[in-house]
Amino acid sequence: MKGRIIFYILLVVNSYLFSQSDTPFSSYDFNKDLEYQKTLSEIKDIEIDKEGYKLLSDLAYQKKDHIRAIKFLQKRLELGERNVNIHYNIGGNASIIAKRNKNFKGIKYVEIAKYHFKKALELKENHIPSLVALAKL
Repeated sequence: MKGRIIFYILLVVNSYLFSQSDTPFSSYDFNKDLEYQKTLSEIKDIEIDKEGYKLLSDLAYQKKDHIRAIKFLQKRLELGERNVNIHYNIGGNASIIAKRNKNFKGIKYVEIAKYHFKKALELKENHIPSLVALAKL
C-alpha cells in the first residue's frame, strides 16, 4: 500500500515536471494563428518584392514561426539584397530553433546560425551582435 502511494506521488510529480510548458502549444494563440494562416495563403499567388519579404519575415518572427522567417529572409538574399541584418536575423532565428530542438535537428540549425553570423561579420567586421551570438553558440 505504501509503495502504491509513493508510486502515485512520483507519477504526479513527474507529470508536473515534464508537462508541455516548453512546447509551442502551451502559449500559442490559435485565434491569431487563423489570421496568420490566411495571410500566408493569400500571398501564394502574388509576386513579392524585397520589401514584401521583409514584412513577411518580421510577421513570421512575431508569430514565432522561425522556420518561415528564415525562408523569407533567404528569399531576400536570393533577390540580391545584401545586408548584415539579414544574415544576423537568419542566424538568430536558427539559434532559437536549435535551442528548442536539443537533438540532431538542432545541430543543423546551429550550423546555419554559425554560417550566417560569420557572413554578417564578413559584411561588417565589428558587428557586435554577431560577435556576441557566435560566442554564445
